Amino acid sequence: MTDRRQPTGCEIQKPTGLESEYKGRDEPYGIIDHMKELAIPAVKKLADAGSIDRFMEKEDVTIVGFFANEDSADFKAYSDAAEILREDFKSVGYTTDAKALEKFDAKPDDIIIFYPTIFHSKFEPKSRKLNKAGATPEELVSFIRNHCTPLVGKRTKENLFTRYNKLPLVVVYYNADFSLQYREGSEYWRQKVLKVAQKYEDKYRFAVADEEQFEDELRKAGLGDSGLEHNVIMFAKDGKKYPMDPKEFYGEFDENFEEFMEKISTGKAKPNITSAPVPINNKAPVRILVALNFDQVVGDESKDVLIEFYTPFKCGACKAFAPKYKELAKKLKKTQPNLVIAKFDANANDVPPEFPTPDFPAIYFAPSGKKSTPIKYGGDREEQDLIKFMELHAVKSFQKKLKEEL
Repeated sequence: MTDRRQPTGCEIQKPTGLESEYKGRDEPYGIIDHMKELAIPAVKKLADAGSIDRFMEKEDVTIVGFFANEDSADFKAYSDAAEILREDFKSVGYTTDAKALEKFDAKPDDIIIFYPTIFHSKFEPKSRKLNKAGATPEELVSFIRNHCTPLVGKRTKENLFTRYNKLPLVVVYYNADFSLQYREGSEYWRQKVLKVAQKYEDKYRFAVADEEQFEDELRKAGLGDSGLEHNVIMFAKDGKKYPMDPKEFYGEFDENFEEFMEKISTGKAKPNITSAPVPINNKAPVRILVALNFDQVVGDESKDVLIEFYTPFKCGACKAFAPKYKELAKKLKKTQPNLVIAKFDANANDVPPEFPTPDFPAIYFAPSGKKSTPIKYGGDREEQDLIKFMELHAVKSFQKKLKEEL
């Protein structure tokens, strides 16, 4: 959780005219290297069927567009979709080879998502296909994002925000290692997950994950020393986490998982909420938010709320911003009674899903009337820039200045 990239706030114009946020290294050489990458089309031309076979990913999806030529509007839409997705999907290609279309049972303008061979199962197709004449880039992006995982794939720190960000999600944690040496054992348990998952695939997404890689996630859900060989957490849409309680589920995994999913699907399971203690005295200029008081403070419709999500570990940008944020809060405390400036330790508390935090510090503004659709701040972390941002979106605060401008 503490090794996330710190944002640069930089947007780069692509050769296609589309824009994307730069998420790389916050230094000139990093930006230059990224601009060089953008000069290369996001979609790779695949000459024939053999090229497609070699292009296939071993542990991730591969996306291939099949076209009669490169002059059609559908090809242009697919290319634009690839540009939109280039940060999240690296294996996106296309072919105009007639024999390749025949081999892969494709028609012109088909978009096919191929699942990696190691995750094939009898419970699902080996690929997903879309053929929609006149599809917009946004429709293609939606199709790819909605079908970018097999029924039970592997969730990792690398694909956490790009493949498994759609909820509700059920994750089974064990020594999940699909390298050649350990594949047989890992697949044995994945098959057991599949048997249950196929019954609930209309309501939930499923994944397996390596327990060591997500040790902190298990600990925060109360499963750090559960004693179980397989742990399970269901991540709900409202941000709550439902762990498979080892005190209740202590039998064989097959039986445990089946019973747990039955309890989840019937609403009988209890959530686990990770929260730091609620502060006793919380009257400082920067209010302290924790998971247990978040809804009470942020959900107050009589106030606009600015929130900094931070982590106290390995985040130089968080440390540098802290004194500036404190000074901002001091300055506005007396003049803006309807404004709350707060901070939230994302390492010690469950972060609400309406406030995604792939980078730290992450700053959101939740004005009155927009508590469920907060506005993320992407500008410079300077006092005047933040004030201008709040003035632009304020509902209950900064009203005197707004009236003066009118």
